[in-house]
Amino acid sequence: MHLRFFILFCLWVCGIYGYETDFDSVVVGTSPICMCEAIYKAKTGERVLVVERAAECGGAWKSISICGIPHVDLGCHEFGGNRQVEQFLEEYLGCKMIRNAPKNQGKGVTRADWGAYPQNGCYELARNLEWLAQRSGVVLMLNSNLESVCVDKARKNAEIIINGSRYSTRKIVVTSYSGIQIENIPNHPALRTCKFPHLYLLIEDPTPTRFTYHQPSIAGVTRVMNVTQFSNLEGTGMQIISLQVRDEKALDQGEKCFEELKRLDLIDKSARLVRAESYVYEQSNFDRTLITRAGPEAVAIFEQLDTNHISNIGRYVERWKKVMIPWKSLAQ
Repeated sequence: MHLRFFILFCLWVCGIYGYETDFDSVVVGTSPICMCEAIYKAKTGERVLVVERAAECGGAWKSISICGIPHVDLGCHEFGGNRQVEQFLEEYLGCKMIRNAPKNQGKGVTRADWGAYPQNGCYELARNLEWLAQRSGVVLMLNSNLESVCVDKARKNAEIIINGSRYSTRKIVVTSYSGIQIENIPNHPALRTCKFPHLYLLIEDPTPTRFTYHQPSIAGVTRVMNVTQFSNLEGTGMQIISLQVRDEKALDQGEKCFEELKRLDLIDKSARLVRAESYVYEQSNFDRTLITRAGPEAVAIFEQLDTNHISNIGRYVERWKKVMIPWKSLAQ
């Protein structure tokens, strides 16, 4: 209710000062790169709305409660070895970065450098970004669906429908995974979606973790991550492991995957499986050709961010740092 009153107040102010649109930019999604771009735009004086269909921020980098454990990272992530990105996450987003490497190397793990990782996982990153966005004046709408977009070619802006209400904007910022329906395109194709099924194993294993991010030789499994140290479980005798599997058929293979982890010496031979749960993350695919079909006016309205890997922060970081304030200065 408070959010709705705030938005109405913003629209009333816009009317007083003669703004042509309700917002200068609407950012679709709350992945870290989207949130940083929203903060950047707000810091440069734009009126920014961020719309997110989920109940929490983070997109594919959000955290979930699973196997009875809160704030577990969704999926299997690595941030890459870009020192510039690591420094930005620490200095401007307030994440304490630690090396994403096991203390004891498992036999099947290669010594690849996966870079650094937030000490408290993606929960810390998403939480800090949400706080920064609100502090910067970004309007954040969670549990909200951007239902459609109508490009106004005469005014060179767009009207969007969110939860049944219409808003106007000069720019729409999307990613490769933003589901967009454009009203004034005839025979608009159905949105394409893709699913990323994950299996989580909570195990009793008092030995030190033997891997973090890994691509193991397990049938039907694309990658695994031991998120124990990022989930406040170290020293408890329990570990939690995320496995990204190829399809949903593998989500009932918890016991089998558990035994494979033992075989690969990624967990101790004495480990015991306590609980197995699944989570399927679903994303839409953004079809850039739709914008072209809508005409040059639509092309000018849409901006697309490259969020295919979080290390792509490096493409934008110097621009963001021109207006963002170091975390330590904000905390004082």
